[in-house]
Amino acid sequence: MKIGIGLPNFGIMGTRENVLAIARESEKLGYDSLWVGERLLFPTQPKNLQGGRAWPESYQYSLDPLGTLALAAGATERFAWGRVS
Repeated sequence: MKIGIGLPNFGIMGTRENVLAIARESEKLGYDSLWVGERLLFPTQPKNLQGGRAWPESYQYSLDPLGTLALAAGATERFAWGRVS
């Protein structure tokens, strides 16, 4: 079985430092792939969510998916070349 891990590219956890740390540790632990999510839009004037709750501020922050993967590839060996054992 091959197992991948998602990099934090959303919200307050989506930082350069966190992406690098998780990518490097994932490589050490032998994970097979890295994944990211993509959020295309955030409303400029968001309406409240169900139940009157406001949108969390963290929804405004999103790292570019391709840039996040490129950053991770530059910090690792296996993921940089797509080598999976």
